[in-house]
Amino acid sequence: MVKSPNKSKARRASRASENASANRAYNGYVQDITSIVGHDKVTYNTTLGRIGRVLFGRLFLGVVARDELPASTDKKYLICNLDNRDMPGSHWIAIADNIIYDSFGRDLGFDGYVQTEDDAEQHVREDNCGQRCLAWLCVYHSFGPIAAMQI
Repeated sequence: MVKSPNKSKARRASRASENASANRAYNGYVQDITSIVGHDKVTYNTTLGRIGRVLFGRLFLGVVARDELPASTDKKYLICNLDNRDMPGSHWIAIADNIIYDSFGRDLGFDGYVQTEDDAEQHVREDNCGQRCLAWLCVYHSFGPIAAMQI
C-alpha cells in the first residue's frame, strides 16, 4: 500500500508542532525551575536532588558523579556531573531512559547511551546547566522521548 503524500505531510506538520510546543515548554520550565532554585547560577547536587524528587518521585534515581553512573537508566531519570566524585564538579547533564541531554550540545561519548541533538541551549557564559537538566527532564516526562530528543 502506498502512503498518501497528504497524510505524510500532515504527520510531519503535527510533529513540527509538537516539537515547537516542547521547545516552548522547555523554555518555560527553565524559567520556572530557575525561580524555584532562586537563581540562574551554579546549582549543587542537594538542590537538584531535592527538586528532582519532588518533580519525578520514584522515577528520579538522584544526582551522581560520572564515576557513579549506572550501566543503564532504563525507565528512570537522573542528573550526572561530568566530573568524578573526588573532583569539584564541572557540568551537569540529564539522563532519562538511557538518553543523554547536554545543554552545550556536545557528543559526550558515553557507551550504551543515546545523545540528544547537538544544538546548544546554554551559552558558555551561563551557569544554569542544573536548571536546564531539570527542565529537559520535565519535557521528557511531559512530551516523551521523541520531543525531548529535539531539544
